[in-house]
Amino acid sequence: GMRLTGSLLKLKACPSGRQKEDSMSKLSFVTFCLENYADHTGQRSGDVYKQFKEQGLLELLYDDYADLHGMSVEYMVDFCSQYLRNGSKA
Repeated sequence: GMRLTGSLLKLKACPSGRQKEDSMSKLSFVTFCLENYADHTGQRSGDVYKQFKEQGLLELLYDDYADLHGMSVEYMVDFCSQYLRNGSKA
């Protein structure tokens, strides 16, 4: 148990090439969402980042990357607005 947990933690800390690619894609996607949401709502990206982080939207966008990264900018802005308004997935 303990050795496996240590290995998993190490794996997460030092991702392989494929995992590193995935994390970069996810980070790029989250940044894309942040910037576009800020543009569409006329807010500063720093303020949007704070909102996304405080309400758990940053984590959701990162974790649900596989399901969300194909959405259009309009859909993504709407999705984020609804999430921030309702505090959960629309």
